[in-house]
Amino acid sequence: MKPTRGSQRASSKAPKGNKPSKKAQRRRKSQEETQPGTSSVVPQPKPKKNKFAAPPPPKKVKGQDKWKPLSKSSITALDSMLGVAILSVLGTQRTEKEESQKHLNILKNMFIAKCSQLAVPVQKQEMFGHAFRQLKEENKKSGVGKKNLSILEGDVDAVVASLEEVEEQRDALEHQCSNLRKMLELEEDANQQILQLTEQSVLHVPALPSRQDRDKTLQKRLLGLVPNEDWTTMACSLAKTLHAPGPLQDARALLEHAYRHADHLLTASAAVNQ
Repeated sequence: MKPTRGSQRASSKAPKGNKPSKKAQRRRKSQEETQPGTSSVVPQPKPKKNKFAAPPPPKKVKGQDKWKPLSKSSITALDSMLGVAILSVLGTQRTEKEESQKHLNILKNMFIAKCSQLAVPVQKQEMFGHAFRQLKEENKKSGVGKKNLSILEGDVDAVVASLEEVEEQRDALEHQCSNLRKMLELEEDANQQILQLTEQSVLHVPALPSRQDRDKTLQKRLLGLVPNEDWTTMACSLAKTLHAPGPLQDARALLEHAYRHADHLLTASAAVNQ
């Protein structure tokens, strides 16, 4: 067992394993405050911040003494960048462009006036110039890209127009082909009808005489048609009919003329064949 304490003051440490509860801690605090010789300190509220008070001065940065105001080139570059930004913003608007442009120009001038009074590191000023040069290069690239895009759009329009013309020509050719097919079908039907007619009606045309027969005169051909025994009788009958008066004389003249004409035709055809 541990020896008991001589004084009646409470121990500073609680025994291990027996942690006092919250109520015991509150009671203990109240007893300590009521003991003589102790002073009660009342906490006072924190003072409120004044909204209208001047802000504290900014802390100085290392090397701030070497800073210089912005140069004219840096201010010009900043002005140009802000002008480009204003134009890009105005391009997206459809109404009230003039009022917006005036308001943005006022803000730009105020901002540039403030920037011209500021002191900045020398390296930052060089960054402004570099950014301005890079902006110029990007603007040039965008201009070239817009020109190329317009050229490509023109080429695309020309290709589309040529394709439309080709489609129109194709439609016209298809129409012509359909008309030609119809005409071909009609001609095939007509040819089929002609073939059917030729199969139904066969022409019996006598064969052409041989070359020896074509060389003979009409008199020889007629004599060849009549047998030898009947020559005398046929000659006598023809003589009687030819010497008869009246209309028979006209028939005789007609036969003579026909004989001469037929003999002339036969001799001419024989000469051509030779």
